Amino acid sequence: MNNINIKIHNYKENPQQIKDIYSKLDHLLRLIPYNSRVNLDYIYKNRAFHGKLKIASSGKSFISTDEDILLAPLTVSLCKKIKKQIKRWKKTRTLDEITGNIKLPKRKQEDLLNYK
Repeated sequence: MNNINIKIHNYKENPQQIKDIYSKLDHLLRLIPYNSRVNLDYIYKNRAFHGKLKIASSGKSFISTDEDILLAPLTVSLCKKIKKQIKRWKKTRTLDEITGNIKLPKRKQEDLLNYK
């Protein structure tokens, strides 16, 4: 859980709410690339919570935003949107994205091969 950062602005959350948020993120964490960084930001304004969930890894980043009057349904919505993005990405990802390797442009590859 070292790679998870949760911030809630303009609202005093209780420990149970934070525990519930981590619980909702738990399933999502099994789907994302290893060593990803998770940033979840909430702000309470105009009688609603506005949320942004961002997952960043070496190969790909995923972002979802939404708003709701309650924190729990907002968290579910943000996670659901990320899951859809991950599902699409897993169908089209390349081996380089899976391994985290960065593919060099053809010219750079040739330069490395011809290096003496």
